[in-house]
Amino acid sequence: CHIKTGSLDANAQTENGDYPFFTCGEEVFKTDTFAFNCNAILLGGNNATGKFKMHLFNGKFNAYQRVYVITPVSTDYFTNWLFYNIKSYLPKFKEASIGSQTRYLKLGMITNMLIPFPPLSEQKLIVEEIEKIFAQIDLLEQNKTDLQTAIKQAKSKILDLAIHGKLVPQDPNDEPASV
Repeated sequence: CHIKTGSLDANAQTENGDYPFFTCGEEVFKTDTFAFNCNAILLGGNNATGKFKMHLFNGKFNAYQRVYVITPVSTDYFTNWLFYNIKSYLPKFKEASIGSQTRYLKLGMITNMLIPFPPLSEQKLIVEEIEKIFAQIDLLEQNKTDLQTAIKQAKSKILDLAIHGKLVPQDPNDEPASV
């Protein structure tokens, strides 16, 4: 891989910029200039808690000076394959990061990763399966969120009925009401 860092200071963001601006955080900002035009993995190189953020982006963008911009050297290497392999290193990066107030990664920590490279066709099949699983996880998380919202609404409605005297307790010996 080629590994570079961005060169912009964090205050290079602009409200109505034309290009994505990646910093070490989750949020993607905007800026008026671009320094990169490629398919790349962006790895935030510092974070107060050691939880390093990653993005996958294809196109024109710019990056903060502590963001590592990782691009494959060859078309034999699928960028998405690299992304998921590097993502698997995040817990190790957290352990190995240095600094007390802000944790940060050194270039050597990234260049020393060992990533297997099966044939490109295999990389693509594996990534396809990973992305299917992540899509299922996203759907489950959305269902969980929807269910939590429905439960909160039901609790609120029951409380409202109880407060206004419209909730009548049933005698446990009574027959259940038919629906």
